Amino acid sequence: MAAEGGGWIDGQAIRRFAHSVAVFIAGDANIFFPALVALASVEEHNPRRFRKFICFDKSGLTADMIRLMARYDIEFVDANAVPTYESVKRLVPMKEGKWPPEIMLNWALPEYFATLGYDYSVKMDYDVLCINPFTDFEMFTTGQILFSALYSKGSTFVPAAASRTIESRTGFRCTFERAINAGVAVFDNRLAADYRFFERYAALYALLVEQCPELPTLEQVALAIIAANLGQGFLPLDSRYNHRIRQLRTVQDFTTDIIIIHYLTRHKPWRPMTIRDVRKLTGADIPVLPFYRSIWLDFASKIEGFHRYCNERPYSSTEVLCLALAVFKEQNRIKDAARQAEPPTVLKRLIGGA
Repeated sequence: MAAEGGGWIDGQAIRRFAHSVAVFIAGDANIFFPALVALASVEEHNPRRFRKFICFDKSGLTADMIRLMARYDIEFVDANAVPTYESVKRLVPMKEGKWPPEIMLNWALPEYFATLGYDYSVKMDYDVLCINPFTDFEMFTTGQILFSALYSKGSTFVPAAASRTIESRTGFRCTFERAINAGVAVFDNRLAADYRFFERYAALYALLVEQCPELPTLEQVALAIIAANLGQGFLPLDSRYNHRIRQLRTVQDFTTDIIIIHYLTRHKPWRPMTIRDVRKLTGADIPVLPFYRSIWLDFASKIEGFHRYCNERPYSSTEVLCLALAVFKEQNRIKDAARQAEPPTVLKRLIGGA
């Protein structure tokens, strides 16, 4: 679908093609409630702008899930309906063992949505929460950008021998590519179909598993390589759409214009967190992470099914105060330990003069 006059589609124009943007979350049935919360949060801040989908194998679907999706105007896609699902299942899971094979559906679905008439798709991880409206729409372009995702810190590294093999078999050049975090990614579905995105992605990923299985998060290494080879066909995503809590260090890292929070740690807000966890996070220099849980829990608690699918509860004022005190005490303990480890001033002078 083209914008009037071509170019970017802005926030005003989005209403004219809301039906043409599919926002989806894919995985296995275990993602259901966090995915429901994530998509409900998108609707909360972007009412009637997007069509929303959850995709997994229907063998995990329950009557309660069907009812809740209908309640929040979310459509279900049976993974078996996706033509490339068998290819998805044949892909070797990443070495970390954290993610089911079905997460690879994320890279097959843009082409599937193209067959359903959707011009664009927004892929989201299940551990995200929308807290503000989508305020600009540079990612929705007209025949220019195949996909958009967030540039991450660092770069990938594919060993030279593997790089030569990959280039000879796929045509992709790769050595050092800017790393990508794909917690949120935006696709032009038609361009993805024309490019045969999933076919190319699957071939590249399989070669990476074969040639350098020791590399971490190969899913995103493959995406980084494709992004680098697309050139102008890739657009870096504004970090407001993928605000990763693992990168936080102080309260100053939180700004009011954040659009999507990505709960990118093993400390998911729907899982228990102890004071010991808080101390460890403080020691790891991410003391504000526990407080981000409150944002998710406060919103999720308003979603029907919260008490059935989630054992955690929103924090009371007293609990927030206890968290803050635990962080404060641990920070002081770390400072005291550091001071005690330093040599006395006189000794430092002697060492300096030696």
